[in-house]
Amino acid sequence: MPAADFHDSEQHMQDCDDAIEAMYEYDRAVPASHIERAPPAFLIEKYCKPVRVGRNYQTQEAVNLYHPEDVFSAFKGKGANPEAVKAWADHKAAMKAAPVVHAGCTVKWLEWGDSFIGGVRKRPVRCLVGDCTVSVKGQLATITLPDGKTFRKKLDSVGFSFYGGSVIEN
Repeated sequence: MPAADFHDSEQHMQDCDDAIEAMYEYDRAVPASHIERAPPAFLIEKYCKPVRVGRNYQTQEAVNLYHPEDVFSAFKGKGANPEAVKAWADHKAAMKAAPVVHAGCTVKWLEWGDSFIGGVRKRPVRCLVGDCTVSVKGQLATITLPDGKTFRKKLDSVGFSFYGGSVIEN
């Protein structure tokens, strides 16, 4: 490729990047799940009007985009929507409420070794135990094994899942 054409294509790419950056800097619309210290995405989608529809760059699915300022004005301050404020307060209260207890579950998780063995990378040990009690509060699960041993796992931890059993009413 001649040097002039290469320079022109580099300049064209830079111009495109600058235009995209300027658009996002001006617009600042983001998906509901990317707004920090805000209500959960399902509440934002219910009580706020999207600015425009964008595309998820990984899945190419249509995504509603919101201005963070509009979201906060709908849930906080003088012009807040009373229904939205109540829904967010109810959601916060539910998250702080008593944990949901599942009895008789089968639990799968990964347990990592303490040190390297013979210079080999750490490898997880897959664990599977039945008849466990799992207490879920927020994003944490407290697992009580049949022998009484208790430990905690985040619900989105790699390799962690539980199934079966029944929910114990409080």
